[in-house]
Amino acid sequence: MNSGSCTVLAAVAFKSTGRLKPWQLRTAKRMVLDHLDTGISVTELAEACGLSRSHFTRMFKESTQVPPQKWMREQRISKSKELLAASSRVLAEIALECGFYDQAHFCRTFMKTEGMTPLAWQQLYSRGATAAKNQGHSLIQSISHLGSSSISQRTIPISVRSLNGFSTVVVRAAIRPPHRPPFP
Repeated sequence: MNSGSCTVLAAVAFKSTGRLKPWQLRTAKRMVLDHLDTGISVTELAEACGLSRSHFTRMFKESTQVPPQKWMREQRISKSKELLAASSRVLAEIALECGFYDQAHFCRTFMKTEGMTPLAWQQLYSRGATAAKNQGHSLIQSISHLGSSSISQRTIPISVRSLNGFSTVVVRAAIRPPHRPPFP
């Protein structure tokens, strides 16, 4: 053995979590939401985060459980649902405001993700929300007949949630148990 010449090979491995750093995830999501109507490329998102396109895509998927393109599509559908529920605008306007190419593209994508057309969803949502509000009102009336001795608070918060067009009324009321004297 020749002890005069020695070759040392060292391998340094950095353990990567595979996820975006919190600032990168915030930046990417904010950029998508800011450019929802015009669209933004994954390459632009990756550059803003200081990563290559492929590395950004892998890390974004690891962080959010969905690829960036799918996350963008989900945000567009979510915004379109808000607009469908809150306004009576035509579908073509909603489609363009949410970043779809045209009404047909919007309807096709909506149908694929929600299982119904935007118009059907809007009609179902408006009917369901009206029915849920009516049910909530009748629930308050039926609970209020118990009297103040058994209800610990006079106001009962009600929230109406919509999941895939079906409204659910959530009523929270604190009911006091009947008064029982302590054991002797």
